[in-house]
Amino acid sequence: MRLRYSVITNLVILASLAWAPALAFGAPNVQSVTTDQADGQTLIITGSNFDSAEFPIILDTADDWQVVQQNDSYSTLSPSELWSEEGSAWATPLEVVSGTGPLGEQSNRLYYGKRKSYNRYFTPFQDENNNSLYVSWWFKPSESPNAAGGSNKFIRIWDDDGGNNTRISWTNMHLTYSTGDLGLEGVEWGTWSGDENKWNLMEIYVDSSNNSIRTWVNGDLLHNVKDFRKSPINKGLNAKLIGFDPSVSDPYQNLEFHIDNIYVSQKPTRVVASLHKTWDRAKSEHLALFPRKWTTTRIHVDAEEILDDGQSYYLYVVDQSGAANQNGVTLCPKCPARIELRL
Repeated sequence: MRLRYSVITNLVILASLAWAPALAFGAPNVQSVTTDQADGQTLIITGSNFDSAEFPIILDTADDWQVVQQNDSYSTLSPSELWSEEGSAWATPLEVVSGTGPLGEQSNRLYYGKRKSYNRYFTPFQDENNNSLYVSWWFKPSESPNAAGGSNKFIRIWDDDGGNNTRISWTNMHLTYSTGDLGLEGVEWGTWSGDENKWNLMEIYVDSSNNSIRTWVNGDLLHNVKDFRKSPINKGLNAKLIGFDPSVSDPYQNLEFHIDNIYVSQKPTRVVASLHKTWDRAKSEHLALFPRKWTTTRIHVDAEEILDDGQSYYLYVVDQSGAANQNGVTLCPKCPARIELRL
């Protein structure tokens, strides 16, 4: 998914969805998608019902690490700048390797880990006081994380790097959450429902304003906590780890896994690309794109990673509730350069 900053001149621009079936009330409504003539790699999406975005936003594709701190202010970071700690004394850091991406992208760079491996803490969120956090990523294990039992973590979310306050842990067998200073703790059981040797879309959304934590695997809701409370300390939620952290690592010493397309924001508002024509299918298989500017009626996203791919993608705008335009807007990088309507 390396962004090469070449100019794409033959992208079909697919405009208004006037003949599409009626959208659900309040769902994002994409009216047009055009390319920014200045660089050819930025898509400008116009429409209505686009939720506002909260910054910072991170997109980590393992070979490009991009962060938008606020509208019109974005940068590409190195891994050491993005991740405050790339592992721990008890685990090896994730490595960057070549491979095929979740939707079949070729010449792609991926994160690789074996047995017990993860990275920790996103630097752009270290000084934030956010009370919500959305993280999505693709995860491909060589064997089931349930195969040998144990409580095996995919992600931890804390608000205090000492671990004394809010602690959230999503494992293969359950979701646990506690708030040390308030004396609160809870658990919701639910076995990881993904597939081994296949890419699985993982999502978690912690929303303190609604006392909720939800997780999804391949678009299916797995956990739905409704009694969560964040610590009142003035520290925001962040990823304590992301990767694979088995409680007893020996049974999983041969488990290898890959991770790709990590998207981090305060809420699930995002632009995604999928190979599926409708959101009913696309919600389980999509790639998050990097937003450079965002308003409630216009979004600029960096899309060269899919424009260079040669596949025909469908574009969706997702709001905070998880709703999106039901019919994807087709992007066709190999078609003649003209305006078309394609549903």
